[in-house]
Amino acid sequence: MSLAEQFVLIATLEHLKPGVAIEIGSAGGGSLQVLAANATQVYALDSDPTTPTRLAQFTNVDFRIGEAHQTLPPLLAELHAAGTPYPFVLIDGNHEAAYVRRDIQALLSTPPLGTTYVFLHDVFNPECREGIRTAGWETCPYAHWVALDIVPGVFLTLPNRSAVDREMWGGFALAILHPQPRQRPLTISASQETVFQQVLAVSAHRQAI
Repeated sequence: MSLAEQFVLIATLEHLKPGVAIEIGSAGGGSLQVLAANATQVYALDSDPTTPTRLAQFTNVDFRIGEAHQTLPPLLAELHAAGTPYPFVLIDGNHEAAYVRRDIQALLSTPPLGTTYVFLHDVFNPECREGIRTAGWETCPYAHWVALDIVPGVFLTLPNRSAVDREMWGGFALAILHPQPRQRPLTISASQETVFQQVLAVSAHRQAI
């Protein structure tokens, strides 16, 4: 994550101090260490079966292994049965549009128990952005605010690293869910859309479209 992303993530968690936080996609545990330091209990959903062993140092983390769109609904059912809200959710798992979309839809399938802040990483990546944009936020009455570009992403120019050279990554989108249904149509803001389209036109991703 960029310094701006780290600052926003840390500042938000230090402010919320959530009793429960949920992370989809743990990778090397970079963001998980921030969640574990600021939340009483963290649920980490990851498809890699080695994750609980690799990240065993986080003693307040409950790992759920499998595809998030399959493991998240039963976790939410558990939390609802216990009357436990989950004020913070970070979605940073599989970056293919279909997976991002399914992860979001799994979250939106259950009414939140309180105000829930949903951070979505790598919104500047075309696949992630497409998955976020097309997740059907407007069909969920509990989605009150969605912004795609609260932290802008980056265009990588790394000619010595051809695997990522001229690719688009990073950035945070944010959605806010409330248990009370919204009373007006949902607008999804995208303040960096013009920049996104201009960069996409010269990026490595353009070749794949």
